[in-house]
Amino acid sequence: MRYITRFILLFIVLFAASNKTMGQDAHFSQFYANPIYLNPAYAGSNFCPRWVMNYRNQWPALPGDYVTYSTSLDFGLNEIHGGLGLIILHDNAGSGVMTTNNISLMYSYRANISSTTTLSAGFQFSYLQRQLNANQFFGDMIDELYGFIYPSFDPFASEDYLSTGYTDFSIGMLLNTDRFFLGGVVNHITEPNYSFLESYNEGKLPMKITIHGGTRIVVEDLGWFNNTFLSKFSV
Repeated sequence: MRYITRFILLFIVLFAASNKTMGQDAHFSQFYANPIYLNPAYAGSNFCPRWVMNYRNQWPALPGDYVTYSTSLDFGLNEIHGGLGLIILHDNAGSGVMTTNNISLMYSYRANISSTTTLSAGFQFSYLQRQLNANQFFGDMIDELYGFIYPSFDPFASEDYLSTGYTDFSIGMLLNTDRFFLGGVVNHITEPNYSFLESYNEGKLPMKITIHGGTRIVVEDLGWFNNTFLSKFSV
């Protein structure tokens, strides 16, 4: 209970101290089902190979929805005292208006503090490519009667301006015991420029800090289902 209280107080302090939020990454509501996407320190945490696939369709009833596909693989190795991981992600925003492809490699180092406590540090290197649909519509293509029928003469309609790629780097820490876990991640440490026009530096990707944690609650057997048919399913 003491650890839970401290964690709640820490969360309140961090939330109260924040005065601005920004969103730029694909997110999953069931983040716990994609652990190494949440924190690279989870790479190899189960030691045995782990393959995860995720799918998200946000606001499917509205036109221009957001669809994200993700798959990840990680495993542990005693020789490197940690684990390795790989993430491949494809994000489709606005029914194909803008797509983002991401491939990330990660390494985590694990140190045993005690028989029940481990501390892990994770490092993630990513390459991302953003692309706009080359068939986008521009103002000079509009006919007042027939709609979009003219070819565009906008200089920024060239495919040279519709794609950009950049590298990214993130780090994470994870403290894991037999009763609770607490982790922190700093994404986009280098704050790369992901603008489509290199002459403008307005596409700076802001740093993102994530704090997560949880506890394992042991439920005592109260014996409510003894001598009933449900008792045969107990372990």
